[in-house]
Parts: sequence; structure tokens; C-alpha cells
Amino acid sequence: MNFRKTITKFLDKLNPKRCYIRNVYQSEHKKSVLVSYLTLPFLTGQNGPSHTSSAESKEIAKAFDDLGFRVDIIRYDYPIDQINFGNREYDLVFGLEPNFLKAVNKFNPKKSIYYATGAYCGFQNMAEVKRLEELKKRRGKLLTRRRVVENHNSSDLADGVISIGNDWTKSTYSGHAKKIENIRVSAFSNFSLPEIEANKNWPKSKLSFLWFGSVGAVHKGLDLLLEIFPKHKNLDLYICGAVEKEKDFVELYQKELKSPNIHLVGWTSPSSAQFKKIMETCAFTILPSCSEGMSSSIATCMYAGLIPLVSRETGVDINNSGAIFADNSIKTIEKTILSFSKLSASEIKKQSTESYNFALDNFSLGTFASDFQSKLKKLLK
Repeated sequence: MNFRKTITKFLDKLNPKRCYIRNVYQSEHKKSVLVSYLTLPFLTGQNGPSHTSSAESKEIAKAFDDLGFRVDIIRYDYPIDQINFGNREYDLVFGLEPNFLKAVNKFNPKKSIYYATGAYCGFQNMAEVKRLEELKKRRGKLLTRRRVVENHNSSDLADGVISIGNDWTKSTYSGHAKKIENIRVSAFSNFSLPEIEANKNWPKSKLSFLWFGSVGAVHKGLDLLLEIFPKHKNLDLYICGAVEKEKDFVELYQKELKSPNIHLVGWTSPSSAQFKKIMETCAFTILPSCSEGMSSSIATCMYAGLIPLVSRETGVDINNSGAIFADNSIKTIEKTILSFSKLSASEIKKQSTESYNFALDNFSLGTFASDFQSKLKKLLK
């Protein structure tokens, strides 16, 4: 168990109210919903500095309140048998596993809606296994799985599903398409695009690419990029993610990570000045992931005008800027990188503007809130 998890467990034991909030808005609504998701944003009043889920959780709760539900929230991963619910009953259970499943079984609500924030668990697990096996064939070493999701039947059990993703994401939930409603992810949007553009050297930026990911370097395709960029010293790859915590990965790619055109920045908050500087340096964001719901990191980078070069498995629609890889082979990814690096500075600037405009229309918190409420209404009919 890592230090952060140890501290979290200690604080939970000290104050169980961190994990279960009754009647968030102190309303007198007759209908009731138990939401299995995040509680901390409601306790601190703050949004997290590194992910949009905190702000999204507040929009989710507000949507239920607007539709006449008294809203109780349990943290999605807290032991549900340690919560004193009193004589609570719920008309609706909504949210994320494992507590979504446990709450449905405990309360037997009139309706249940699963909140799918990624691709189907069985698909995701097999996709990562496949990537690791492919890496073993290339490098002779099997690395640790980092993105394992315990198999569960939430989408089978639920009456409806709200999924952060696009049609590709929905396709991974085989047999459930009729009860799945897609919504768009929100992005960090605290960037001034004119300021970023003013500080950007367009001819130079087209040679700089950003990989922005979290846990699971192989899952998110960083291994593929580290087998491409060191061969092209005129191109720079910036790596923003906690890669150094994946010791086996760092050991396997220690030579490539020391290449002068590979910049291991480490985990960087998208709200930081350092991240803004990287936005000004790079023209492209690149993510050959094997499985996502809808990548918030790509949405955030597009909001800063970066041009997306992504796998279809990122779950992001990109419209007229950038590219979706035809496949995730090193050959195809490399060909795409080289092709875009040769575009004119004027074309790069044009596609950057298109990327930003698409993000503005599709990845704002307001769009997320509107999507969620409209799809929730549909599933509640």
C-alpha cells in the first residue's frame, strides 16, 4: 500500500463523514438518489488541481437536485458496510463501481444508472495485456500491469448507463448499446489561447510533441513513442506523467529516456505555470492509448490549441485537426508524426485554431453539465 492510500484510510477512519454525505443541498425533495462517486469536492468546496472529475461531480449532483432528487453521496470505494445509513431508502442509485453494485444490491432501488468513465472493463483489461505482450516480444521483458480493473457486471445490472465517451467507447460494451447514453468529458480551460499563441514559435513548435498521461505508460503508448523519437533527434518529446514511479518501465527504457530530445518532466498539474509553458512550446499532443473512455488529457490539450495525434481508443472525436492513427503500430505512428512535423507553420497555426474551437464547443464544463442533464432525463423517462 502506498503512502497516499495509507493516509486516506487513516483519515477515513478518523472521520467517516468524509465518505458519506446526507442530503447535500438540504432539500425537501421527496425522491432520493444515492450517488456513488466523489465526496471530497463537496467537503472542501474546491476542484482538484489535476483532474476535471471534481468539477464534474458537482455538476452531477446539481443535475439530480434540479430534477427533484434529494442527493446523498457515498465515496465510490469506501467500505459500504461501515456506513450507517439509518432507515434510508433510495428511488435511484447512480454511480461508479464498486459501491454502485453494492448499493443496488443493498437498497434495491426503483431504478439504477451506471456511470461508465472508461471503456468496458473486460475490453480495457485485455487491451493492456495485449500491449504488454507486444512489448515483451519487442524487448524480451513482461512489465507489470498498471491499469487493472476488477471485472464487474455494472452495465448488465443497471437499467441505464451514462458513458463518458464516443461511439467507439460505446462499442466496447457489447450488447448494451440501447441503454447507453454518451456524454462528453470536460477539460481544464484555464488557458488564454491568445497568450499561448503570442508566446509560441510556430516553426519550432511543430517539432515538439507532448505525451500527457497518468498511470500506465505502456497502456497509454509511451513505450511506442520512446521507440520512435530517439531516432529523430530534430523532434522533441515532452513527457508529463508520473512515469518515474513505474520502475520496471524506467529500467527498460533508461537509454531512450536519456536521449537529448526526450524531456521527462514528470507529473505536472494542468493548472500550473509549468504546464502552460509546455503548451507554448509544443504544437502537438500525442496519445496512442489502448483504452480510455474519453481522454480528458487530450481534451485539455486541445483546449490550449494543441493538435491531437491519437488512437481511436482515446475515445476522442477530433473533427478537422490532427489525426487518428489508422492502427497503433510503431510504423503507422512514426509515419504520422513525421508527416505532421513537415507541415508549414501557417497550416500548424490553422489546425491549432481548429483544435481549440472544437474543444471550446465540445469539452467545456457547461457542455458536460448540459449533456449529463439531458441524458439523465432521457434515462429517467
